[in-house]
Amino acid sequence: MPAFRVPRVRRAQHAEVALGAVLGVMLIGLSVLISRFHLQPVEGVTVLAQLADASLGHNWAFYVVQFATMILLALSANTSFGGLPVLLKLPARDNYLPHVFALKADRQVHRHGVLTLAGVVAALLVFSGGDTNTLVPLFAIGVFIGFTIAQVGMVRHWRAE
Repeated sequence: MPAFRVPRVRRAQHAEVALGAVLGVMLIGLSVLISRFHLQPVEGVTVLAQLADASLGHNWAFYVVQFATMILLALSANTSFGGLPVLLKLPARDNYLPHVFALKADRQVHRHGVLTLAGVVAALLVFSGGDTNTLVPLFAIGVFIGFTIAQVGMVRHWRAE
């Protein structure tokens, strides 16, 4: 909310509705294209790669889509390293987590939150053997749990106000 200009609540509501609409259109569009091209799960090939190959062919455009997907996944992983330590600070400040998560390093980074997240990520990589068939569902579950927790918190805050 602090990132929005005044009136913050209304702008945040409009942003939330716009994000939901974009996600809905993307989901419907991908579903239509997947059914149109009769795509089925293939071992070692993502559905997005199959869809790009079926719609664009296996040429430079296919590789542009694959590169864009890789960049988006890297940015989403980076978002976790930027956001989770800041979120860990709040429960640490309220004595629900160790206080070390509320401490900032010299460069205003929550070092212990970043190191903890890096350790958890490394453990997931080791235990999964780097298998994307295991890691992608875990990523999806983590994203939806995070979004759900954030939405519940916002609704509780809204109702309390």
